[in-house]
Amino acid sequence: NHQRDASLVAINKTKIITVQGIDIASWFRTTVLNRKLSPGNQPSRIMMKSDIEGHDSTVLANLIFDGVFCSIDLIYGEHFNRDLQEAILSLKKYSNTCKTEVLELTDEKYDLQKFPFVIPESTD
Repeated sequence: NHQRDASLVAINKTKIITVQGIDIASWFRTTVLNRKLSPGNQPSRIMMKSDIEGHDSTVLANLIFDGVFCSIDLIYGEHFNRDLQEAILSLKKYSNTCKTEVLELTDEKYDLQKFPFVIPESTD
C-alpha cells in the first residue's frame, strides 16, 4: 500500500510546500449552485467527498455559516469530530429544509463497507 497522507503539522521538519487555498463556500456557490442544467433533466443531486486529513470540520463549519451546507444532499468523509456531528444534528433538528446527510466513510476501506451511492428520492 503506497498511499500518502497530508498534514498541516511539520513532522520531520522536511521541506515546506506552499499550497494555494480557495474559499470553498464561494466556489461552491458560483460553480455548483449557479450552474445551468439542460431543460428536461431531472433535478440534480449534489454529493461531496470531504477528505482533508483532520480539517474536515473546519471546512464543513464554514459551509454551514456561509449558508451552502444545506444545498448538498450527501457529504461523506473520514474525520467528522463529535462537535461537528452535534452541530449538524442541531441544525437539522431546527431546520425544516436542511436534508443534508453526513456519513463517515473511509475511502481506503470502501470495498469493505459496501456503501451504496444512492440518495433517496426527495419528498418535495
